[in-house]
Amino acid sequence: MKSCAVFIFIVCCFVASAYSQAVDETPKSGHCPLIIPELVGTCSRDCEFDSQCNSVDKCCRNACGGTHCHPPQAEDPCINHKCEHEDAQCVNEGTHSICKCPEFCIESYDPVCGQTDGSDEIQEYSNKCMLSVKACKLNKKITEVLCSLKEKAGAGVKDIDDTIDDIKDDIEDKIDDLKDGAEHVQGGFLAIVFSSIMAMMLLR
Repeated sequence: MKSCAVFIFIVCCFVASAYSQAVDETPKSGHCPLIIPELVGTCSRDCEFDSQCNSVDKCCRNACGGTHCHPPQAEDPCINHKCEHEDAQCVNEGTHSICKCPEFCIESYDPVCGQTDGSDEIQEYSNKCMLSVKACKLNKKITEVLCSLKEKAGAGVKDIDDTIDDIKDDIEDKIDDLKDGAEHVQGGFLAIVFSSIMAMMLLR
């Protein structure tokens, strides 16, 4: 059993060594095209290395994460390319070029507030960098505003909620009053009917 395991290990090492020698991982000259998120493409992986593509074609990645052989571009696609969001930067990663948002910010607490386009909500961020990263990932503009506006907006919402609660309480009180009044009226009506019946019986 032990000798069988050793034999399998040797075979696996031989196959791995043969594969590494057969596949040339050296990249070819030229550049892969810029990834456009709207053009997803097929998700299949047709290649792993440039050497697996014919002629001068390169193994390039698409927006779906799939790979295919593609004619190379002579110029880096990131040169003179302006990303859709002002805080994003074009990065050439070899198998593809893509606009990427900043991933890290210096850990400092210098709070700023911002309002996202199309929203009335005001959000607080630890610093301007965090605001920019959020705006880039949402691909929307976040306008910096005074944090005092956030406090006023919150207070305004609280005032509205309190007013609604007061109105609800008034309505419930009025409903209770109407119920009590209806019970009194109903009781009085029944007393009159009973008295009339008794009077008619006495007259007989």
